Amino acid sequence: MWGSPWIGMKTMDMWLQSPYFWPVLVNTLVIGVYSLVVGTCAAIVLALALNEVKHRWFKKTVQTITYIPYFVSAVVLVGMMQLTLATSGSPFSKLLSLFGIQHALDLLAVSNAFSSLFVWSGVWQATGYGAVIYLAALSSVSPELYGCSAH
Repeated sequence: MWGSPWIGMKTMDMWLQSPYFWPVLVNTLVIGVYSLVVGTCAAIVLALALNEVKHRWFKKTVQTITYIPYFVSAVVLVGMMQLTLATSGSPFSKLLSLFGIQHALDLLAVSNAFSSLFVWSGVWQATGYGAVIYLAALSSVSPELYGCSAH
């Protein structure tokens, strides 16, 4: 290590000059903004809906069911997507066949579908956790302040 030449910013300069730099940067920003907007909106909508539920047992059941995916690892999530969306005999293929689409469609192989699959799988995984955080914030707000009846 000590005898190696220091290359400094040479590697960074090579990356900045790469033809892949701008597409990668744009894709990262687009997916990041897409994920932020959809994920935040989904968590807020779920929290607001749960905040209006009158039956405590139903509210807690929905909270638990939506919170459980947060503990699923990314590797398991990708495996679930592979099993669900792959071509041969997957639930997605069977659903398409109900609508008369007989040819197998491997949704994971469609490049235009990647960003949506990535973002919506993340939304499924993190919305319950986000809703719990927003529910905690909502619990400290008086219902009279946002125009709803008292609980």
